[in-house]
Amino acid sequence: MTKPVIQDAEVNKRIWQLMVKDFPWTRQGLRKLRVGLRSPTNTALPNIVNLQPFEVIVASIFAKLRPDYDWWVTPNRKDRGLDFLGRTVFLTSKELGIDAAITIGGQCKKRSYKKDIVQELGGSFIKMARTHHPTFFVAAYAAVLSPSRIAEAKEDLEHELRRHCHILGRQQLESLIGTNLNAAEPIIRQAFTSKDAKVVLSYFNAQSAHRHPLEITAVAPPSVLAGESFRIRVTIVSNSFCENGLRLVWSPSLQHQSAILVAPLGVTSQ
Repeated sequence: MTKPVIQDAEVNKRIWQLMVKDFPWTRQGLRKLRVGLRSPTNTALPNIVNLQPFEVIVASIFAKLRPDYDWWVTPNRKDRGLDFLGRTVFLTSKELGIDAAITIGGQCKKRSYKKDIVQELGGSFIKMARTHHPTFFVAAYAAVLSPSRIAEAKEDLEHELRRHCHILGRQQLESLIGTNLNAAEPIIRQAFTSKDAKVVLSYFNAQSAHRHPLEITAVAPPSVLAGESFRIRVTIVSNSFCENGLRLVWSPSLQHQSAILVAPLGVTSQ
């Protein structure tokens, strides 16, 4: 008797059920990932706490992408709106009485059902704003969100909170994790059984393999005076993250070679 084939939707559901399941870990285990443990109420915490893989993975990837920031996660309990936090000193001067920092306040939403994004994030962001004063917010959703819903919620939240709000849906997160799997792997192996860890790693590794180069056809002005600069506006909306940033390559049409590109130093051209 052959086993039934598990559909992609079933695998996806199983992966995200595991991603939001608590697991115990120590402070020492977190420190190896350059992620600290923080109490949202500034109370003492035990050495072993319950954490959520989803939250710790997101924080550890941000710690890899921005090692110049200090990163923390909170235990998986009532957290007054805060799941992870990033902070770096912007300007400090005793003489001038300045102690300014850039603070990133993060929320991880594990719910998979469709709910109003602004309603769900608004309360958490307001609490976070009063207690931690973040420079901007980041929300990571386990749910699949359409670009239009994200754009609408982002506009409403930024208008009311007067801060930038970045919202990542499941597709973006899966691409982010797949691209930075080396940062997520220690957490996955700690949080799950060896059998489940193998499945989760295989799943996210496949996500990074699905990324393809993005090709854009842009039209330059028909004529430009020599020595004068000109601009072409290009807007890219993508569900994937580039680990090392975005690189633009100039590839002129083979049919129209009358234009000659003179590139400044440091610009990649082809």
